[in-house]
Amino acid sequence: MLNVNFKQAIDSLQADPMACASLALRALESSNDGEIRIIDPSNPFVYLMETSVVLYTNSLDRQITNLSRQYVANARNWNELYRHMSDKDFEGIFSTPGQAPIMFFLDVEEIIEKAIPMNDGSGDRKLTISRNSQIVTSGVKLTLLYPNDYRDWETDRKSTRLNSSHSAKSRMPSSA
Repeated sequence: MLNVNFKQAIDSLQADPMACASLALRALESSNDGEIRIIDPSNPFVYLMETSVVLYTNSLDRQITNLSRQYVANARNWNELYRHMSDKDFEGIFSTPGQAPIMFFLDVEEIIEKAIPMNDGSGDRKLTISRNSQIVTSGVKLTLLYPNDYRDWETDRKSTRLNSSHSAKSRMPSSA
């Protein structure tokens, strides 16, 4: 009697369909103490066995492929890993944010109109364009990584400041 643990043999069988067919023939012969031997390759059993071996190995290949696409831990190449990555994962590995000098032309009256009084008793007014605001020009989205503060001083002086501190929270309504 052939002593084969098919569960342990699956890993080697999925890569070698001929070994799978050979194992099936040996299991058939040993199950009936050698009374049935398949010698003729035109025997219908051989055709059915070859068909089932091909279906078995193809279904295992497809299952492994689907698992590697579905679960990030099973990803075997970059294409399977891409679908599990967020934009934050891509940054620093495959891309870095673009940098370019950009000049804003803003209407001074509109800034003064939309600015709100500061709560420090100075009478100054302030407008903040918050971080992650998007500006679209010619179909290209540009994202501001830091807030821009526009301040209208009571002394008729105006100033613009890029707030590059990461802890800065925008308390003013955003406008872009």
